Amino acid sequence: MSELTRDAIMEFLIKYHTATVAELREAFHFTKENIRHHLKVLQNEGVIELIQIPTENKKHPGRPSLVYHINIANQPSNIGKLTTALFHVYLENLPTCLEKQAGLKKLAQILFPSTFNKQNPTQLFNKSIQRLNQHSYQARWEAHNEGPLFIFINCPYAAVQSDQPELCLLDTYILENLLGSPVSQITKINYAGKNPSACVFRLNPPLA
Repeated sequence: MSELTRDAIMEFLIKYHTATVAELREAFHFTKENIRHHLKVLQNEGVIELIQIPTENKKHPGRPSLVYHINIANQPSNIGKLTTALFHVYLENLPTCLEKQAGLKKLAQILFPSTFNKQNPTQLFNKSIQRLNQHSYQARWEAHNEGPLFIFINCPYAAVQSDQPELCLLDTYILENLLGSPVSQITKINYAGKNPSACVFRLNPPLA
């Protein structure tokens, strides 16, 4: 029965990418203690990882949300090697930094074509987040005095990012492409150290 429960939790994480104890409790109608027990077993086996979703609001810092997801090292696939090879070949044919930046911007445009039009910032932000989450970014945005923050809890390229750090710049260009305005990256996901546990971007300058 215990193994079946853990299998069900794994299927939930495969389908929804992340889960909290409350979400798993609602899905399976077990007690929090029971859910935590199974999650702890899966953690000890190295199958899943615990991450903390940061609270960026300094006025109301709150307590970070504890979220579980599948350890990317336990997701067997050859797509990472293929992606790394193709990306390497693509970039090595762009010898200068400016050419690489232009190439990454072109990729961003292909992956996320610009569709922004006359709409208020809130509508634009929500639509952009919706598009990102269709591609497993697990993104959200928060309003701040210094400008809105865009938070990516999941990196769809995590399996190849260590070999291709330029993918972080690609994410910046994707977000700029969606918003039609420059952004700057504040933090970067560190899967090895678990901290920081999200990529955070600030819109700069903020849209009026």
